[in-house]
Amino acid sequence: MSSGDPSVQASDGDASAEETWDFMRGMAARWDEQSRASTTTWLPPIMSALVEAAAANATLRRLHPFTSHRQLWFSTGPQPWKGEGDSFPTRIDPLESGRYRVERWAANQGPSETVLETASAEAAVAAAARIVEETLGRGGPSRTRP
Repeated sequence: MSSGDPSVQASDGDASAEETWDFMRGMAARWDEQSRASTTTWLPPIMSALVEAAAANATLRRLHPFTSHRQLWFSTGPQPWKGEGDSFPTRIDPLESGRYRVERWAANQGPSETVLETASAEAAVAAAARIVEETLGRGGPSRTRP
C-alpha cells in the first residue's frame, strides 16, 4: 500500500492482521454452519466465500477485517470501535437473497451509497478494494468512525 500513514504501512505483513483474518475465517465458517443447520436464519451460508475472497485480495488482506451485523468492514487496526485503527468508508453486506451489496459513505455526510450488488463474492471484494485504494490515495481513512 502506498500511503504515508504509518498505521496503514505498519499493518503490511503484520502478524496481528493475519490473526484477525484467521479469526474472521473461523467466525464465517461457524456462521455458515449455523445457516445450513437452521430454518430460522435469514442469511444463507455465504460468509466463508466472502471472507476467503477478501483475504485473497492483496489490498484488503493487509487490513483488519471486522463485522457488525454480519457486514464485513475493514480497518487499519484490530478494534476501530475502541480507537485501535481507522475504518475505511466501505462495507460488504451479505443479503438474504444470497447476493452481496457493497456500500460507500462519506463520514458524517448522510446515508451510504450502494456501489454494487452482485452474486459474486470476488466482484464485491474488488469493488470494496477499489474504495480502499481510493481512500489511501487521499491520505487514508478518517479518524471518524461510522
